[in-house]
Amino acid sequence: MIKATNKEDNVFKKFEEHTALMKNILNVNPTVLVGEDAKKYLDERGYRLLNGGFDKNTNTVVVKKAKRLLTLAHEMRHAWQFENSVKYNFEFPEGRQMIYFFRRKEWDANYYAFKYGWNSDMKLNAVIYFLGSVNFLGMWVIVFALLIFKIVI
Repeated sequence: MIKATNKEDNVFKKFEEHTALMKNILNVNPTVLVGEDAKKYLDERGYRLLNGGFDKNTNTVVVKKAKRLLTLAHEMRHAWQFENSVKYNFEFPEGRQMIYFFRRKEWDANYYAFKYGWNSDMKLNAVIYFLGSVNFLGMWVIVFALLIFKIVI
């Protein structure tokens, strides 16, 4: 089930097609919100700055903009991880986590989004997505290294 508002027909149609494909590939069936419904969902939960997310409590994937297909792939992978968390040992702790971006599930979701984009003829988007996730993670590595260095001195 996909709920959307303020949709641009072609972009939204493509989003729906990719959602159906990912649900089939990953064998998951979360509720998917896109557009204003997704924005409202994130805002109400204090995640106003995010482009998307997965809520394990409601089995809901949210993506603010229908053109963000690799964000959709990333969040759909989290839905798959949650359904397979025991089998593959993916952890879903409660609350916000400072080291969230270093968790194995985040690396796995980033890799899945990259691979999905690459295999779906979105190679440039996949490379940009990968570089963005590496740069973001790299920034945190530098921050933590500086903190550790300062503590050691």
